[in-house]
Amino acid sequence: MPGPGLQAVWIVEEADLHAATNALPGAALGLLRWPVAVFIAFAGVGAADVRVGAPFALGAGAVIAVAWLIIALARRGTELRRSARVPEEQRMMRLILDGDRVRLETASGHASECPLADLTHVRRGAKGVLLTLQGQVIFVPRRALAGSEPAWDALAARVPARRWPNGLVFTLGLWAFAVAVAGYAFVK
Repeated sequence: MPGPGLQAVWIVEEADLHAATNALPGAALGLLRWPVAVFIAFAGVGAADVRVGAPFALGAGAVIAVAWLIIALARRGTELRRSARVPEEQRMMRLILDGDRVRLETASGHASECPLADLTHVRRGAKGVLLTLQGQVIFVPRRALAGSEPAWDALAARVPARRWPNGLVFTLGLWAFAVAVAGYAFVK
């Protein structure tokens, strides 16, 4: 696969965390999953009740869904800022791809090493490279790739194209359940 010594060293910054979150397939779907499901079920059950009425149920459901979405976005932003405030020396990362192994080292002393076959997904973007290694998502910012972009492009080309897990099946199932709950309220 890649030649010996393909590596990236970087200090994780808040912009990297935001870029990773935005580049991750299914990130937006993950934010919308529960608010939409609650809106569908709440509005359907409320609209089915003659004492509540459709306008109130739709309005109240929309307020709840929007508030939920705002809180989820705020929570995600707070978690990313908190991660970015860790002392700089603890945010240093090193990713080494050497022949048939991948090694990820953190400044805190944690290191993991696995075969290159455990690298299941690689996506190259404008802000960096997104990898999935043993189920863990790793974002390597563009500044860490400086000078070795062709080698990283070659790595992305060699890793078999697989569909990124994005939670679409679970989301559609949840929304179908919400529709069933709303439908049951009308039937009952």
